[in-house]
Amino acid sequence: MSWFHSSSLPIDPFVDSFKEAMADADMPVRIAEVRRTAERQRQLYAQGRTAPGPVVTWTLHSKHIRGRAFDFDFVSAGDQADDEAWLIAGEIGRGLGLTWGGEWGVQDLRHFELPD
Repeated sequence: MSWFHSSSLPIDPFVDSFKEAMADADMPVRIAEVRRTAERQRQLYAQGRTAPGPVVTWTLHSKHIRGRAFDFDFVSAGDQADDEAWLIAGEIGRGLGLTWGGEWGVQDLRHFELPD
C-alpha cells in the first residue's frame, strides 16, 4: 500500500527527484511506501515476532510515520537482482542528501530517509 499521494510530506520532493534520476539512469522505480500510520508500523513490527512472516522492520519509531522516509522497488526484475543497480540507487539517493538503508549494519536496500 502506498501513501505517496495522500498529502504533502517533507520527503515528497526527494521522492520525485529520486524517481526522475532513476528513470534517467534507465532503472525506473516504483515507490512502495512513504507514509505509514503508527498502527501499520506496529503491524510490520509484529511480523516475524508475534505475527507470521519475516521480520521487516526493527523499530516502532520509523521515519515513515512522520513522512520522512520512502521505500522503493525497481520496475525491472533484472534490476532487482542486480547488485550494481542497488549501488547506483544508493549513490543517487545519497546525492540527493538522503540517508540510505543500504549503508546500515542491518541493511534495508529499499529504504531512503531524510537525515536527522
